[in-house]
Amino acid sequence: GAEGAEGAEGAEGGGDGSAGARTVAFWLTPSRTVPAKFADDRKRARMTPENGEAFAKVAASSPLFERVAPTGRTFVVPVDLGSITASCGEECTEDGIHYAPASYDAAVQIIANALRAAWTE
Repeated sequence: GAEGAEGAEGAEGGGDGSAGARTVAFWLTPSRTVPAKFADDRKRARMTPENGEAFAKVAASSPLFERVAPTGRTFVVPVDLGSITASCGEECTEDGIHYAPASYDAAVQIIANALRAAWTE
């Protein structure tokens, strides 16, 4: 609605394109997998928790994350789905990869908090 659009204008530094405008990007790491629950043998062999962790480590060491602090005009906020889903546990997934809504709700809250911090500074 109108309130959402007005809030978005305020997020852009008052809606006038002023220097306060920021771009915020998010990087979601892979969720924790439970290969024993996969129906496909290829997934069991390739989509291991160890492979997900290795991918997350490579991504985290990328220069992309050098500007993670909300002090510049652009920054990237990593959202660690691996930790979120691991803390939920194996009982939170029926198929080994898709988790209960509460896991994704936690990720959305992290994103909302980061946007608020970036846009209200």
